[in-house]
Amino acid sequence: MKKMALSKKLFIGACLTFILLTQNVLANSGSRSMTAGEATGKQYFEGSIRFENDGPSCISCHSVNNAQVANGGLYAKDLTDVYTRMGEGVSAWLMAPSFPAMMTSYQNNPLTEKERKSLAEFLKYVNDTKSGQNASKGYDTMLMAGIGGFFGILVLIGLIWFKRKRNMVKEDIFSRQSKAWDAKH
Repeated sequence: MKKMALSKKLFIGACLTFILLTQNVLANSGSRSMTAGEATGKQYFEGSIRFENDGPSCISCHSVNNAQVANGGLYAKDLTDVYTRMGEGVSAWLMAPSFPAMMTSYQNNPLTEKERKSLAEFLKYVNDTKSGQNASKGYDTMLMAGIGGFFGILVLIGLIWFKRKRNMVKEDIFSRQSKAWDAKH
C-alpha cells in the first residue's frame, strides 16, 4: 500500500476543516424537534421537495430565522413571525396570495391543501421557536473559512517550495569548469 504524501493529507484535512466551518454543526439546544408535518413543510419551504404543481420554493424569496434552515432570499418579507400576525389564516392566504409577485408565481401553479397545511405547520414551528434562535448571516463562518483557506494555501505553497530543486541543473558541469578555471589560473 502506497503511503499518502504529506501534502495530500494536509489538503484533505483542509477540505474537511472547510466543510465543518461552513456547515451549521452546532444544534440549537433550546428548540424542540419538528413533527413530521413541520419537517415536510420545512422541505417545501427550502425546495428539497418540489411542489406538486411546480411552483417556486419559498426560500427563493423569503427567509426565516431558524438554525435548521439556510438563509433565504431577501426579495420578500422574513416569515419568522408571520404565524403571530395571521395565525391559522396562513394556510388560507397561501391559497390566494395578494402580493403581485406571489400571484404571478402561483397563478398557474397553485399549492395543494397538503402543501399549504405543511407550510403552515412549519411557519407555526418557526414562530414558536423563534426566541431560542440567533439571527446569523454566516459572516463569522465565512471569515473563519477564509482565514483557514489562506493558511491552507500558505501551507501548500510551503510544501511545494520545500520540494524545489536546491541546486542548479548542470551543477556537475559548472563544478568541472570551475576546477578547470582554477587549475589554469
